[in-house]
Amino acid sequence: MSDTAALVRGEDEKLDLCNSIPFFAAHLVALVGPFFVGFSWKLVALAIALYYVRMAGVTIGYHRYASHRSFKTSRAFQFVLAFWAQSSTQKGMLWWAAHHRDHHKYSDEPGDIHSPKKGFWWSHAGGSCAASTPARPRSRTSPGSRRCGS
Repeated sequence: MSDTAALVRGEDEKLDLCNSIPFFAAHLVALVGPFFVGFSWKLVALAIALYYVRMAGVTIGYHRYASHRSFKTSRAFQFVLAFWAQSSTQKGMLWWAAHHRDHHKYSDEPGDIHSPKKGFWWSHAGGSCAASTPARPRSRTSPGSRRCGS
């Protein structure tokens, strides 16, 4: 499927702009920021370091701990892991773990939130920014959250 065709989505896969603001804002700041602070190799190194620190947070906190339950830890360190991973703006720990488990359960099938069959951009970011997914509607994964318009 081409990336252009991947932009055409069903009702359950439409982009949820309001709840995706932190995700888009983080990327916008990364793109626009250099024009305001100027170029510096130290800032380039800082950006690269922060990228790897955040991805380590996602890998350790969301993926290994919450999704696969690879290790046990104290309640306090669970909050540290959740905060660390959330700094990547990839939604919350419970949302991420639930959808990642569905990804394994429905790998490359209609319930897979980030199947490569839906295109490169959808598999990397679209599924995370959608209002809901076929496998797990929004109301089941985030019962306390409200939609921006409601």
